[in-house]
Amino acid sequence: MSSRNLVLVLIAGFVLALGAASAARRDPGRSDQRPASTAASTAPEGTGGVKANLVTGTLPADRVIRAVVGDDIELRVTSQAPDVAKIVEFGVQTAVGPGLPGTVRFRALWPGRFPVTLDVAGVEAGAVVIVAADGKSPAAAG
Repeated sequence: MSSRNLVLVLIAGFVLALGAASAARRDPGRSDQRPASTAASTAPEGTGGVKANLVTGTLPADRVIRAVVGDDIELRVTSQAPDVAKIVEFGVQTAVGPGLPGTVRFRALWPGRFPVTLDVAGVEAGAVVIVAADGKSPAAAG
């Protein structure tokens, strides 16, 4: 086996292992079917919960996902090759590859522009731009 094929097999194995570990941590009662747009969700009446938006999107197709501080963000990331999609600033990552879209979910804690990178390929798949609740864009959001 050539060294290139061996490297590809090792990367594919790594991505599949990450995907299996990610799937094992997911809540089995949770449905991954969500619209590819911004949808408002609110806490049930009388629970004292906080109203929050759920912002969903698919990268790289959407390229830039926009949210407000406090929103919950759920991204579905796809790739034509085995890889790992990461948002370093939020400490989230997921395995991706052909036929293996990955999903990351996190809360928009602070404003800024946050790249979503494909680690193995070394490219940016898109970005998340978060603005302050008062609607002011961060300087880096350009």
